[in-house]
Amino acid sequence: MVQTDSLHLVTRAIAISVTIPKSTATLALTEPMIRNLPEGQPYVTKTGQASAVAVRQGDTLLFTASCDSLHQLIWGYEQELTRVRNQQSRYEKQSESLVSPFTRLGYGYTVFVTLLLIILLIRRK
Repeated sequence: MVQTDSLHLVTRAIAISVTIPKSTATLALTEPMIRNLPEGQPYVTKTGQASAVAVRQGDTLLFTASCDSLHQLIWGYEQELTRVRNQQSRYEKQSESLVSPFTRLGYGYTVFVTLLLIILLIRRK
C-alpha cells in the first residue's frame, strides 16, 4: 500500500470599508443660560463623532457644529490548510494456483480418457 500526503494552503486577505453611522449632538440652551454665559466660555455637547459648541461673544451667540465623517477599514485574514491523504493499494498479480500440478494432471488425464471413450463409441456405431 502506498500513502501520499498533499498539503494545500489557501490564504485570503480582505479589506472592507465600513461607514460609521451618523450621530447627532443636540445643545439645548434656555434664555437664562445664554444670559449667564460668561463671554468666551463655551457650552459644549458631544455625541459619538458629532459635537456642538455655543459661545457668547459680546451680544452675539455663535453656534458651531461638526461631525467627523468616519470610515472604518476592517481587515479580514483567513487561512485554510487542507491535508489530503491519498491511499493507493497496489496488488501484485501472483500466479499462485489453488490447484496443485498433480491435480491438474489428474483433470487432464480424466478429460483425455473421456474424449477417447467418446471417439471409440462413435466409431463402433
